[in-house]
Amino acid sequence: MLKLIPAITLFLLHFSGPVFPQSDAYLPNDKEQQSVAQYIEKIDMSRMRDFPLHEAPGPESAGMNIAAMARLKLIEMPDYQIFYDGVSKIVNLVSKEQLALFMTPPTGPTRIQEDRQRKYNFGKLIYQHFNDDFDFLMVATQEPSNNNYHFEVKPHATGTGAGWGVDHSAQMGSDGELNSFIFLGGTDKFRDGPGSHEVMHAWAHSNKWESTYFFHAGYTNFGGILGGWKPNSLKSLGNDRYQIDTHKYNSTAMGGSVAANGWAKPFIPYSNFELYLAGLIGPSEIGHDLKRAVNFVWVNQNNGIFSASEIQTTTIEEYIAEFGERIPNHIDSPKNFKALYVVLSDEPITSEQWKIANDDVLWFQLPEDDGDSRRYNFWESTKGKATMSFRPIDYIRDQSVNDEGSASDWPALYNGITPKLELGIPFNNIGFFDVNDSTIYSCIRLYTNGYPAEHGGISEFGIALKIVSLPDSTIQIIKSREFNKSGAFNENAESPDCSGKFETNTGVYIDLIQTDNGVLDTTWSLIDPIELIFKLDTYKYFEKFPM
Repeated sequence: MLKLIPAITLFLLHFSGPVFPQSDAYLPNDKEQQSVAQYIEKIDMSRMRDFPLHEAPGPESAGMNIAAMARLKLIEMPDYQIFYDGVSKIVNLVSKEQLALFMTPPTGPTRIQEDRQRKYNFGKLIYQHFNDDFDFLMVATQEPSNNNYHFEVKPHATGTGAGWGVDHSAQMGSDGELNSFIFLGGTDKFRDGPGSHEVMHAWAHSNKWESTYFFHAGYTNFGGILGGWKPNSLKSLGNDRYQIDTHKYNSTAMGGSVAANGWAKPFIPYSNFELYLAGLIGPSEIGHDLKRAVNFVWVNQNNGIFSASEIQTTTIEEYIAEFGERIPNHIDSPKNFKALYVVLSDEPITSEQWKIANDDVLWFQLPEDDGDSRRYNFWESTKGKATMSFRPIDYIRDQSVNDEGSASDWPALYNGITPKLELGIPFNNIGFFDVNDSTIYSCIRLYTNGYPAEHGGISEFGIALKIVSLPDSTIQIIKSREFNKSGAFNENAESPDCSGKFETNTGVYIDLIQTDNGVLDTTWSLIDPIELIFKLDTYKYFEKFPM
């Protein structure tokens, strides 16, 4: 049956989106814009229409692909850039100054105040471009660092005994939604680092337990990500000696650890006491008193035996009497948290670096069992009682990005996709068919009689095309704009090329277009200058992708 279909129609079958019949007229509206259409003789601009596009759905089970990378949007300021898109869970803030400040902690007698001021300034920078609609602001440096910490912006609750109870919202530029600032020294710190640990610091622990570093479990029976032996395992051996069950980082370890300052990787979930402090279970569900070993010393770590001068016991009722009831309680407390994750770098991160960071965040926010018994994402850590989502596109301020239109007008700051280097394509940016909205996005350069031309000072236009008719092999320009007006770069920090060429005196349009099946070298003829309809003349594979 396929053999009966003309080859020219087979090409359009690669574009498996909905067909728009030629009789489906595009009515004029109030969003008419200067475009390539104005340059083509006899074209009626009232027939142009801004066709509403939709952001691609997030790749919940896969990492970033090259198409997503090509759709990066840019906020450009004199001292920094912010890259983001409609599908990723991260944004990339490019600032040599900000990176240097975070990588070199202040010293001297005013170091605490100076360090806080750096966070405040960073928060104010973020809130220039993002709405105050997330609970956690997380910053991860592309350059590895040994620093990882949690800073309390505003207490999540009362009655936990944790934190200092000071509200820094105004200083951070927040109107009160932000609770926590988390710094991570790398972009892989959720699955293979202390990201889960730092999140729990939003609620735990009190300095009552006298850990070496503030806000950890110390030598207690909490048995969670912030440290402690397994609850309900303490046995007295007499003569100030005790035996406990401990967590082991791996099955081959001879002995476990109390991890008085917490665990650096999420190989165990949050403990019941930690879940209580986070507002996810009630006090009656903790299941044990709170015990602390004073002057803890290992006697035989392999067998879990230690000595202590005293075992202090605090009932949960006594803890509540000391710090108050948790407000909000486990019934009223939030269970679905929102976060903004910022990768901080001194130059735009590569597509591979973007994928690594994005995949790490995707894993952490996954609201289900990931199948790995030695790693716990946030949902698993909370035993299915809470989620954390990362959707920066939801927080971006409603603003025009470099006068190129809002994020909802186009799927990217400029049209096109970066082809694979090994293809030897003479352009670093070509057109592509977006399966998410069944639209071809590309760019055309204006030529007249073989010479570069322009209209109104513009020589390159980004265009969006829809299929009009499969049998007739026709497509239609539904909207256009100046190509890459903001001067954005691609993922390789290069200025993107414009692969398409339109000859105004003949109406011939040639372009390279990537589909799921390969890159196609195409030639089209303008057959209807009123409706901006092109008919496919010829095509050939530049490369056919393996099926």
